[in-house]
Amino acid sequence: MYMRKVRVLCLLFSFIFTAGFLLVPRGVTANPLTAAAIITAARNLVQALNNIGPSLGTNGQVVVNDAVQQLNTLANKLEKIAGKNIKDPLENLGLDAQNIANTLMVTTSSINSMLTVQRNCLAKDSGIFLAGVQTTIANAKKGIPFVKSGTPFVSIFSFAGNPPHTPFIIPPDGGTMTISGYALREKLPTQVSIVDSESKKTVFTPIRGSSNDEVSLSVSKKFIQENTGKCLTLGVEPMEKQGFLFSHGKTTITQLNIPFCVPQDFAVQLRLTGTIAFSCTNVTTSPVPVTGYVTQINDDCDHTTTVGYTFAMSVPQGCRIIEATAMRGNNTRNEIGATHASFTDSNVTLTGQIGAANCAGIPFTGIKKENNHAVWQYAASAIKQCSEQIILTVKNPVMICLRIRH
Repeated sequence: MYMRKVRVLCLLFSFIFTAGFLLVPRGVTANPLTAAAIITAARNLVQALNNIGPSLGTNGQVVVNDAVQQLNTLANKLEKIAGKNIKDPLENLGLDAQNIANTLMVTTSSINSMLTVQRNCLAKDSGIFLAGVQTTIANAKKGIPFVKSGTPFVSIFSFAGNPPHTPFIIPPDGGTMTISGYALREKLPTQVSIVDSESKKTVFTPIRGSSNDEVSLSVSKKFIQENTGKCLTLGVEPMEKQGFLFSHGKTTITQLNIPFCVPQDFAVQLRLTGTIAFSCTNVTTSPVPVTGYVTQINDDCDHTTTVGYTFAMSVPQGCRIIEATAMRGNNTRNEIGATHASFTDSNVTLTGQIGAANCAGIPFTGIKKENNHAVWQYAASAIKQCSEQIILTVKNPVMICLRIRH
């Protein structure tokens, strides 16, 4: 009997670490298990729940807040009771500390497992997730019993699936449910019932599971649909023989209860309009209107001069200059070299050089008389490039029927 209790406890701890107690940070040793590790995992989960709470709506936030409060209460209580022994192996602590640690451990791992499974589809399956959290937190408030000599207890229930559903998650289609704990079916069949808030009792006939610590039963889709959105009570009654010789009777060893919260499930019809947008860039080039001519002169008989001008071109928004040309006027004379054109997106700058004025000297005076001054007369022309974003849309309304859980 003692070895069997140890095996059940080990299985429970195995569930803790395989089904979601991975919130313990790297560097925290999982073996031997300590109160410090359990508290750390619980507080990490509190942070994760606080992060997702706002995305679950008003009702979801209420459920998350309740879970956060219960996790904090259990963590603080365990921290206080463990005291300076918080980093000692759990088995070295008193029974009160072990009971609280067990409750906090199962609660943390269950919710973390649900969160891990639901993370990629939290919006679609938020109702199932929240119902599972409600069940787990209600179970924590009731208190999860530690293994005691000869006393049966219920730890979790889970539904079969491919892959199996997370513990405490109730699928909308029902299915085979396995209830796990300790000494749930010995020599006599166990009685299982689900009771609503009005004391309406539905009795099920379970069979022995993989061991005497498990029982399995079938929960119909109809039963789930009839109780959608309700928090029920799952009752398990292990039976034993009593009496002597031929007067054997049977009686309930104990009444074991665990919360059973069914998610809301509504089928709705939605009209979705899908829009597909195609975009491309249309590029065009065209001339910019030619500017007017600008004239600059040099009337110095002895020196050349540098000339130039910046033209503001008529370039629309979304366009830019890609080429510019200097246009020489007919009145230009005494130009030295060529006039060069440079440009920005909307301006053209011309620069050049003209020589000295054409002058004649007056004999015996040393005075020069200007006959013709040097002239620089230029306009600017340019080519602009324009880009236009073209968007084509195709709309196709589709009628679909979705099952939305919330």
